[in-house]
Amino acid sequence: MHSFINSHFFEFFILSLIISNIIVLAWQYEEIPLAVQTNLDLANSIFTGFFIAEAVLKIVTYGVFVYIHSNWNKYFNFQI
Repeated sequence: MHSFINSHFFEFFILSLIISNIIVLAWQYEEIPLAVQTNLDLANSIFTGFFIAEAVLKIVTYGVFVYIHSNWNKYFNFQI
């Protein structure tokens, strides 16, 4: 598990999800059609699920103490 979490593939996949989520969040505008808003909400829920899964995988792999004290996670956990 440790080698998968530290792999370039995993990091690239998570970075791709972050960039895709930014695009989805930026896609919203005033008077957006209901169907588009529904799809954006669904996509945002899916992204949230992936980000929760990433956090759980890292906590299981590294432990809570290491996960919380990682500089990368300090910044994003503070934002959330």
